[in-house]
Amino acid sequence: MQQPLTIFGNWGEAVQTAGLDYLSIRRDRYTESFRGKEFEGYLKKVFSALKWRLQYHKRFHYENEVCVPDFYDPYTGAWLDAKVDAWGARLMPVGKYSKYSDKIAVVHLTKKPRKSEDGDILFFSVNIFYPELKKIGAEDLIKNIEMLRKGVYEPEQQKRLERYINYQTKIERT
Repeated sequence: MQQPLTIFGNWGEAVQTAGLDYLSIRRDRYTESFRGKEFEGYLKKVFSALKWRLQYHKRFHYENEVCVPDFYDPYTGAWLDAKVDAWGARLMPVGKYSKYSDKIAVVHLTKKPRKSEDGDILFFSVNIFYPELKKIGAEDLIKNIEMLRKGVYEPEQQKRLERYINYQTKIERT
């Protein structure tokens, strides 16, 4: 006999039904979003330090769809997207890119490796750039990226994070 299909109102309800305390295990979406924006900024600095001439947030228009990869290499046609976590749930926008480009890479902050299910997307950790950054004396940039990986913020970053969270929660309430 087949089990009845259970439908949950949202992800939190499904987690709680599984016997877990959702609030204690969920990631703070505002903090993760902030980390993602900070990571993009660090990647801009990485590419600049390495003298890569990538375009940031170039818009591609296709019929009724707009794609905006984080970085675009006009020489190779590669699209690069920055993600905090290679297993992040927000990879769907990257997946839609595969309809338009066969050169897609996701640079992620975490060290956990990941392979694309369909093989179209290359995943790699930002630490792949560390040897070249060390050669050019960019150890401070590596240190800052590693602090971001650990969720440790400098005082100015912490202030920006608090402003960002306040702004996002204000928008959510309206």
